Amino acid sequence: MDEEMNAEVEGRDDGTRQKLSDEAAKRRIEASDAKNELAAAQAELNATRLTLARLTAQREHPQITDEMFDKLCAATTPEGVEAWAEAWEELVAPIIDTDPRIQAEKKRYEEYVAYEERNAAAFRERMKKFRASGECLIK
Repeated sequence: MDEEMNAEVEGRDDGTRQKLSDEAAKRRIEASDAKNELAAAQAELNATRLTLARLTAQREHPQITDEMFDKLCAATTPEGVEAWAEAWEELVAPIIDTDPRIQAEKKRYEEYVAYEERNAAAFRERMKKFRASGECLIK
C-alpha cells in the first residue's frame, strides 16, 4: 500500500510524499497497538477461562480446595484443570469413601443441614402466622 501511495505522487515535491509516509507510519503504530491490545485481551480471556474451569471443578468435586489447586495442579488450560480434577477424584474418592472419620463428618453435616432446614421451615411458618395476625409491621 505504501508503494502505491508513493507511485501515485511520483514526481511531486510538495510534501505529499512525506505526509503519506507519516500517515503510513501512524497506521503501522496503530496496528501494533491493536495487536498488543488483542494479545492482552486474549491473555485476560484465557485467565478467566482457567478460573472458571477451577471453579467448575470445585463445584463438581467440593473436596478440592484452592490450596490444593495452587500446590498440586500444574495445568494451565481449562481442559488440563478438568483432567486433573477427574484424576484427583479417581485417586482420592476411594479413600474418602472408606475413611470412617470422613463418613462420620458427612453424616454430622447432613444432620446439621436437615436441622437448619427444619428450623427455617418452622420460622417461616411462625412468621406467616404472625403476619396474618396483623401485629407485624413488615408485610
